[in-house]
Amino acid sequence: MTGSPTGRLDRPERRLVQDPAQILGALPPVPAGAALELACGTGFFTLPLAERLGGETLLIALDPEQEMLDALKEKLLAGRHPRVRPLRGGGERLPLKEGSLALVLAAHLMHHHGRHSALIAEALRALGPGGLLAVVDWEKEKSPEALQHGPDYERRVASARVAGLLRKAGFGSVSRLRPHPFIYLVSGVKHRESSL
Repeated sequence: MTGSPTGRLDRPERRLVQDPAQILGALPPVPAGAALELACGTGFFTLPLAERLGGETLLIALDPEQEMLDALKEKLLAGRHPRVRPLRGGGERLPLKEGSLALVLAAHLMHHHGRHSALIAEALRALGPGGLLAVVDWEKEKSPEALQHGPDYERRVASARVAGLLRKAGFGSVSRLRPHPFIYLVSGVKHRESSL
């Protein structure tokens, strides 16, 4: 099944290139409350994020493709993550109330989506005061080592650009980390007084 999109995302060697638990270990402290993963795919980051957040935290796993959600639901049948809720939808119009989330994770979404400002603005709307937006993606580097994995150079979005977009949208405490040699984690906190 590795020829299918879901099989490609679940290749065992993918964990050797990018360990989601290691990358998520670099997250700043996450406030209590519901979390959302944008474009969750088959759950490569979803399940490690659920482990990190703990069993009581509601984690909404959002994806526009039903095939991806079905693959994630299959993994959830084991019952280890009862608070993970797969939901079909896109990141520009979240089916969630304003201020209802404590965390939004966008892992490997920026290089797939051209409307970065719209995604960030919608995450800001859905986050409550003090909520955290975390963006994980491949750094925009031209070295042969960096380009062995991940998307083509032209599709990559530099961490400096993402950090700038978060600041422009109104996020504070913006940080850029490199939890992996070729992958960044950019995060920002919604100001307590932020309102749209």
